[in-house]
Amino acid sequence: MKVRRQGGWEISRISRLMKPPIPELPNIHDSARLVTDRTHFPRLEHGAPHLVARKEKPAEYPPRGEVPEQTGADYKPIYYVSPKVSSGPPWAEPVDFEAALKLRAERIGLSTESLGTRELARLFPSYETPVFVNGKPHNPRGVTGITGQGVLGKHGENTAADPIVFRRWVSPQDGHQRLQMIAIRRSDNGMWAIPGGMTDFGESVSETLGRELREEALGESVTQEQAWRFDRCFKELFEEKGTLVYQGVVDDFRNTDTYWMASKVVMVELEDSDAERLGWDMSLVAGDDATQAEWMEVTRENLSRMNANHGEFVAKAVQLWQKRCGLVLRDDAVIGRAPGESESP
Repeated sequence: MKVRRQGGWEISRISRLMKPPIPELPNIHDSARLVTDRTHFPRLEHGAPHLVARKEKPAEYPPRGEVPEQTGADYKPIYYVSPKVSSGPPWAEPVDFEAALKLRAERIGLSTESLGTRELARLFPSYETPVFVNGKPHNPRGVTGITGQGVLGKHGENTAADPIVFRRWVSPQDGHQRLQMIAIRRSDNGMWAIPGGMTDFGESVSETLGRELREEALGESVTQEQAWRFDRCFKELFEEKGTLVYQGVVDDFRNTDTYWMASKVVMVELEDSDAERLGWDMSLVAGDDATQAEWMEVTRENLSRMNANHGEFVAKAVQLWQKRCGLVLRDDAVIGRAPGESESP
């Protein structure tokens, strides 16, 4: 992070660089657009069955059991708990369900003597309609061929927050204005993803968004003082300008029948004034569990190779971005206008 001080504030050197002129925007017909207002995202509908979580898995998982096509058919899932979880790390609940239930109940002052569905839903909340079988939470998207905790730390839903950060960038090669996003390459499966992470107990979603963005996309490039300021400023930025894209279950390769990932996805477009407020020159450095971090162009090809539902999250975010700013995005990331649209003031 390259900064200079001015009047007590750290001002990024981007404020001193010559900005290229914004090019004239091309007309983009519906057939060439990444998404239109009519684009539908069936896998993001609550209750849609898993695809990834029935086929893919972490390397340490045993092969997933066969998932029957019809409800009620003979089904024998494989039970698996990772040694990373059973060893009792601070980020994981006890493997024993009753022990985890008691800890959660004590945390919110709830008696465990008589627990109905309503009380269980308080203890094990879900972004989607909660499902309980024999008093235990079950994946609302159905079976996956594996039961047990796997590599996930919490019983039932494991909630994350995923920040989609866009910026407009003028390509020096062709002079087109393009839409880019912050993307990281995951260390566990090597796929590109949104730089999100788990929401800590007592932490707001906007705090998670800022913290995870900094940990995975800025790495060790900031001092402790800069990290604190970045987290605070990005939290405020998401609260002021963030647009909710999705909240619900994620079709993640770690999911099991009884432990699964869910996320709240929020989109924000970063402007130069926001970067100056953060004291950030927009350079990225991979950190935490990321092996790479970059400003990735929002193209159809790039979205097709993203982890889990992340490509669909970004496509839906583009749909919302287009409605908000009155522009359209070509499937090669070029920003333009729908034919017949007039110039904005």
